[in-house]
Amino acid sequence: MASLIQQRLLDFATEIASSPPEDFAFTHSVLAQTALPTARSPDNVRQWERRQGRATLLVTAGSAMDPQTGQFVPLPLPYGPKARLLLIHLNTEAVRRQSPVIPVEDSMTAFFRRLMGRTQDGRQIRMLKSQLSSLAAATFNIGVMATSGPCRSIRRSSLRSHFGQQGKRRSGCCGRRHFG
Repeated sequence: MASLIQQRLLDFATEIASSPPEDFAFTHSVLAQTALPTARSPDNVRQWERRQGRATLLVTAGSAMDPQTGQFVPLPLPYGPKARLLLIHLNTEAVRRQSPVIPVEDSMTAFFRRLMGRTQDGRQIRMLKSQLSSLAAATFNIGVMATSGPCRSIRRSSLRSHFGQQGKRRSGCCGRRHFG
């Protein structure tokens, strides 16, 4: 006979197995194995490399133009749960739409409200924008050691944004609001 805790776990497992998921989320298998940094790296750290088994992830921090000075400034490495949530959301939408172009709302605040399920306060919005900027500027290198034959490596910039620093559509854009 199962204890009360064991019975609750069995009931919960049965419920999960018998009901279809409401929504699917996607992430690359190497990202699932290695992940992004959990905390902010020191400003002088520009790369994050993690290995798990035969998979390796190398994330290189990028730069973005400061709209006030017109100069490129280094951005930190993406990190933490918000960066992972944003990356999973962007991957999910790309897989769902079978397109690298991902439509978003009219403002970054509306995009974050849909993503997070509720309106965010100013501090949370600044953190999400910061992580989205870091993701947009970062370069991801994914490598897999082969058991035989050549190794495979993919190098991709994470995303390009058609939004400026304040979340407004950039002039000269195609008129659509999207990432791609």
